[in-house]
Amino acid sequence: MTNPTLRFSVAGTKLSFRAELLPEENPEVVKLVLQQLPFSSVLGHVIVAGETFWMPTKILSLGGSNMVERQPGAVYHYAPGQTINICYGEVTETAKVNKFAQIYHDDLGKLETVGKLVYDKTVSSADKTILRIDVSLMDASPTRPIVKQPTATLPTDPNDWRVLKARIEEATNAISVEEPDEVRQVRLGYVASGAGTGGQFFSVLIHLKAYLMMDGADILYRLLKLKDERAMTSPQLKRITIEIMVKSFDHFQFLGDLGLHSVEAFGSRYKTALATVHNKEDFVELTGALLSYINHLHRWLHIVFPWHLGSQFPRRTLAEIADLPKLPTYSEEAVDA
Repeated sequence: MTNPTLRFSVAGTKLSFRAELLPEENPEVVKLVLQQLPFSSVLGHVIVAGETFWMPTKILSLGGSNMVERQPGAVYHYAPGQTINICYGEVTETAKVNKFAQIYHDDLGKLETVGKLVYDKTVSSADKTILRIDVSLMDASPTRPIVKQPTATLPTDPNDWRVLKARIEEATNAISVEEPDEVRQVRLGYVASGAGTGGQFFSVLIHLKAYLMMDGADILYRLLKLKDERAMTSPQLKRITIEIMVKSFDHFQFLGDLGLHSVEAFGSRYKTALATVHNKEDFVELTGALLSYINHLHRWLHIVFPWHLGSQFPRRTLAEIADLPKLPTYSEEAVDA
């Protein structure tokens, strides 16, 4: 019995490639991927780890993994950021990856073509182009009836966590393949709060990129992982979350100041809705939805960020920098002069 095969098709082109799922090596992630199919996303490119591109998903994996060395053709799930990543060439990062599929050998040439296209359209060029990717199961019958899940009846209390979860999921679906309006506004230089010291908005882009990456993959995801700690209770999870995200410094409000008013609004409602969360399972559902929304926004910031400016910062060898000057030290004499 052969393993299921995924087809990845770049919309608007004739480019596509196939990958074999590896259920024996990574049963949990394969199961989660199959539950999402078919789906559409957008393509972005890594800017540190070499030649790899990614697509955002809503797949939330908090359990098992298959951590291996990354190699060309490896398809892996970056769980904290909820992306499917595919390596097509050079690797410059040593951290192992959660592999769940392998690109067919005959399609490695096509994969490289797609990877270089993503790099050209989203990193090296000043003029960004959105590349949509459609992912499906190759052996799925086109005539198979679609089984719709019954729509859950939402509580009448607008502060109930289930109401907020549904609203966040709607917002996430709306930006899965379309640039969010508030991201577009910042990308074009409009920030309602006036943030950006000195009349510029480059620093706003940097802080948006940094805070979205930190709040999603580095904070909310790790808070979700704490659910498996037996000693961790639901009240403790909620308290720690509020302490990190709000009390020490209100991350939601700050992101609103930087132009993402939806995050500020959802964050305000999230703080209220947590009071209606009474167990760790509900905490995971609500916070998982918020994580997906923030991760999607982070990936959009990554796509629109002006990475092409990096050409002005070429890497050098130790020998090349040996004779370059150090930063000057401030002195009053220099000012007086």
